[in-house]
Amino acid sequence: MSLNCIIAMGDRLLGKEEVTSSENQESDHSQNTASWQEQLLPLVVTLRDCVREAELKARVAMTFVMMQAAAAMTVSEGTTNIVQRRHAAFSQALSALVCGFVLRLFSALQDQDFLQQLISAGLLVQFEALLSTYGEEVGMLEDMEVCVSDLSRVTFTIIDAKSEEPEDLLPTLRGEWVSLVVEVPLPPETFRSLPQEVRDGCLIRVHPVLFNIGINQQQSLAERFGDSSLQERVNQQSCERLRVYCNTLRDTLPVTAGVQSLSDLLSSLERCVETKKRKNVEVLWIAAAGVLGGDSGLFPPSDPGSQACLAPKPPRRHLYPVAFLLVSSHLLVLWLIFSLVLMLNKYQ
Repeated sequence: MSLNCIIAMGDRLLGKEEVTSSENQESDHSQNTASWQEQLLPLVVTLRDCVREAELKARVAMTFVMMQAAAAMTVSEGTTNIVQRRHAAFSQALSALVCGFVLRLFSALQDQDFLQQLISAGLLVQFEALLSTYGEEVGMLEDMEVCVSDLSRVTFTIIDAKSEEPEDLLPTLRGEWVSLVVEVPLPPETFRSLPQEVRDGCLIRVHPVLFNIGINQQQSLAERFGDSSLQERVNQQSCERLRVYCNTLRDTLPVTAGVQSLSDLLSSLERCVETKKRKNVEVLWIAAAGVLGGDSGLFPPSDPGSQACLAPKPPRRHLYPVAFLLVSSHLLVLWLIFSLVLMLNKYQ
């Protein structure tokens, strides 16, 4: 529009000059030139400002386009890194799961109740951690939460080994990421002693749980100045999964005093998880006792003395007062002065 204005003004001035020249051939050419400059100068300045504004908008637009392309590339690379990170964490958790299952299976080949429990309710697996929810350990806990959850997609099946050679007794994987099946071979003679459902290739489901209680100084910072909601969510979800598994176990086993004791223990665990208590390691103690009853069938007996052996209570005495004094040098000085005064009064 500014350029059109300049063109129109030029045409008008040119026509005016032709008229003036035909009427007065003796007019001063320098005066006409000065009149042209005075009338065109504001329009040229406006055109210059418009060009500068258009240039600025073009640069901003190109910068935005380049940032969009860079962001898309960053998201693509970040997604790839997250997937690799998830697979790396899952592979380690899967290795621990397979090793634990094989050891547990070989130790209970003659335990028909345990084998029947695997068929009807599946395998209960518990992971414990002492990671804080402050600093770098937050990422570690997040990785652990995801990979433990991914283990619920894994199933086990027991197969007849080709021979008793060590290489023929190694577990193998089949299937895809969303539904991995771990084949555990057993020697032919041992395989024949298993229940019929197992020999028919039934799939043993996995019920993983994770309980975490941060106990270091980083967790103290998280509880005072940060956020511990990640730990609360992990423990709450695992508590719910443990309750679901034990309900399934209760439906498949006869109602006994042991089953009732397990239900009471789970109720204690739920209350303990909901309690807003710093560094509440009692969660780990009760969860371990619950898993001991739910996975092995070793329910806490009715004898209080025996139950204390299965689920020992954490020590009640702590050194928190001393640790609190060490937090501030001023408090420590006051404590020393107070102790000195008491000692002098004692010997007077």
